Amino acid sequence: MPRPRHDENPPLVSQCFLQFVEDEPDPEQHNKTIFKQSKEITKRFPGAPISKHHRAKYIWLCQLQLQGPGPFYTMSPKDMTEGLEPSEDLSQNHCDICGRPCGRLHVFRAFKPCTGVAGMHPDRRLHSFISYVSKGCGKGLLGEPSPRAELRAKVLKILLQQTQTEILEQLADTFGPKEMKGVIVELERYAGVKNNQAGTGRFVAADAKIRVPTDRAARPEDVLAALESFRWPLCHSRANVRPDGQLKLEAFCLGIANSYSVGLTSSKMTHAMKNLAKLVVALGRQLPGHRFSTVQLNLNYSARLHVDGNNCGSSEILATGRFGQGGLWLMNPEGKKVEEDDVPMTVTEPLKGYDFRPQDVIYGRVHDINGKWFHFDGRIPHAAMPYTDGPRVSLVFFCRKGCDKIKDADRALLEELGFPLPDSEWLQQQDTEFHQTHPAFKRRRVDSLRRESVEEVDSEEEVDEEEADVNDFPGSRESSSELQELKSKAQALLECLEENRSAFSNFSVAGEKLTWEERGRKLRCYAQQLCPIPCDTAMEWMIEAAGDKPSKLGTDIIEAGIEYLNVCLDECRKSSQKPGIDRKLTRFLENFAALQQAIENTGLNVPGLGKLVSDSTAWNLRRSCKAVPAKTFGARSPARAAEMLQQLSHPDDQKFVLHRLATVMDTAEIQEFISAGGLTALMVLAGEFLQSNPPEGVVKDSAMRLRVMDKFQKGIAHAKMWLEEPVGEPGARLEKLSTLQQSFNPLLEERDSLQAKVLKRRGAEMWRRIHELENEGWNALLERLASLACQLREQRSCQEQLASANLASSAAEVVRSLLRCGGRHLQAAAC
Repeated sequence: MPRPRHDENPPLVSQCFLQFVEDEPDPEQHNKTIFKQSKEITKRFPGAPISKHHRAKYIWLCQLQLQGPGPFYTMSPKDMTEGLEPSEDLSQNHCDICGRPCGRLHVFRAFKPCTGVAGMHPDRRLHSFISYVSKGCGKGLLGEPSPRAELRAKVLKILLQQTQTEILEQLADTFGPKEMKGVIVELERYAGVKNNQAGTGRFVAADAKIRVPTDRAARPEDVLAALESFRWPLCHSRANVRPDGQLKLEAFCLGIANSYSVGLTSSKMTHAMKNLAKLVVALGRQLPGHRFSTVQLNLNYSARLHVDGNNCGSSEILATGRFGQGGLWLMNPEGKKVEEDDVPMTVTEPLKGYDFRPQDVIYGRVHDINGKWFHFDGRIPHAAMPYTDGPRVSLVFFCRKGCDKIKDADRALLEELGFPLPDSEWLQQQDTEFHQTHPAFKRRRVDSLRRESVEEVDSEEEVDEEEADVNDFPGSRESSSELQELKSKAQALLECLEENRSAFSNFSVAGEKLTWEERGRKLRCYAQQLCPIPCDTAMEWMIEAAGDKPSKLGTDIIEAGIEYLNVCLDECRKSSQKPGIDRKLTRFLENFAALQQAIENTGLNVPGLGKLVSDSTAWNLRRSCKAVPAKTFGARSPARAAEMLQQLSHPDDQKFVLHRLATVMDTAEIQEFISAGGLTALMVLAGEFLQSNPPEGVVKDSAMRLRVMDKFQKGIAHAKMWLEEPVGEPGARLEKLSTLQQSFNPLLEERDSLQAKVLKRRGAEMWRRIHELENEGWNALLERLASLACQLREQRSCQEQLASANLASSAAEVVRSLLRCGGRHLQAAAC
């Protein structure tokens, strides 16, 4: 029984729409599915809301399968329930949007949005038309972006990164191996590849190696060798020819294909594999007088009983390969038994053009097609018999209905490849002859009532997914300059991926069964080319290689991995401000501890491990400084921070950590930092800076520079000596501070002298250099220490009442100033 299509008494929107709020505007829906379109809906209900040209004019609701009074509808994709039970009539299980057979369909209704508020239209009702939509298409209809749209948005966001290395990192961090095919398609479209050629890079490369014989006729073994030289595309549609339990097929067509969005057009594989098309066509042209517009190629599956109702004219089929049995079953006239050896076949679903019902038994004969041509008409029920061994490749040469009306560009391409295309007169003659010789085949009536009540299954109504997913260029909304920039980036990125395809195979490293030699080669290639690879995978390989007694090959794996991981950390440091780096580093550091332990257990002296450990330590410290709030940083990290600070070697790491420590440490935390040796490390870093050449032009006179350096070092030495002594009597401590102040007084005088010279000379260059000197924080440090010493001198009269806590607080201020100053110095050294 067909599903109802019209509701004679549609309910009020206010009573059945769960999100309806009186006196508020209608909610908006975005990203509606508009590209895919079922041909049946287009022809049978051209004016219905679900049709492609009217869909965006309505607000769409999904019916909820709930107990109690109803029905109720929602526009939230998250609230969608299970949907309807599948109909026993398989023709009723097709989605109204994509046209594909589905297990469960959802009831969708629509209503026209109003320009004012909803409360002004209390009598609005749902549209009387009832639509049946799959879950995936339904979510798109309710505004949820499809996986394809989300992938496209991610690719565009990544392409906006600055450098190719950053783009590669983001691709590896965002997409898994299963998504990379779609990523490549989007990159090709941004690079300017035509829609019908995007995503066919590997087929183009394989086609370049195929040769068409020129000194002899093409043979079936030539075609078999060519077809075995590459991995076939997968076809997830054509459900009625798929064997039971098989979710996908290895099949494709050359020539004219059917696309939901553009109709009959030349297939993707025709554009991608022109040499293969020429070879296959050369084989088919050996049949005198036979014309064809399409060649269907099938690998290793036995097609179920079906009818090719969209064929026009006779077909020629040939199978090749190393298989046994696997013949073609073709129904006898009217399906009756004629010979004793006729083979019965049970009908499982309606067949287009015939009155057979499911469970009917019809008879036919099995014809051998292994290396032999067989002439038949695809509009007669037929099936492929089970086969043994393999491979089994079948090629069907036929004319698709309407192929005489294809576009001029498609016709020119097919004629260039050698297709013997039919004309309208030839197709009409073939159609007339078929109906004269096959009276059992019913001519389909064109009136809408007949077509609505009887829907037979037709394998050719379905098309491959790749043919159905042709969309507009993804960057059509960007400006021309942005598109040009994206195009150049995408082209360069595709070249990089293609150059390293043999090494990392589109990032598909997870789950690969690689030999140890292949793993070592991959790791070294990644390190040299800066190609992205999940760090987790590299670490797993290395830990596995670091067994109790690793072999020479295992040692090579570890060394190659260490080289690669060092490259990873260096690249991460350069991109430390980019999104996703913190997450990537966190995952890296969590797994690195296990790797380090595994390597230490082997007792190996691996080159580069020390640097990797040091850099990992630095990143740990940076992560601790950045991630932990200021109030809890000291309680968790100061002693450990002091220990790690001594291992830092890169100016960027030192600068970051010093600034962070100076910002978040309080008095008690600074004391812990000092007692753990943090001040010693700080002094070493400051001393290394003072012994090196500061930025060019900081101090013009070399003698003046030496004097400033000498006195500054003395001041630091006194501060270190004072701070590292144990807490004693207040008087002794004050004397130390007085000595500290006296050491810095000459430096203050030197600063005043420099400023006086500047004012006297009025030299712009000198003024700029002194200004840079002040920006380095030298004056800030000296003024802070001088102020501290003055305050303590004023308190000399009340030494006995000065508490040790105040002294500790003063010491903390000194260290904080030193930390800030050290950070500025190191920043200057890194410039």
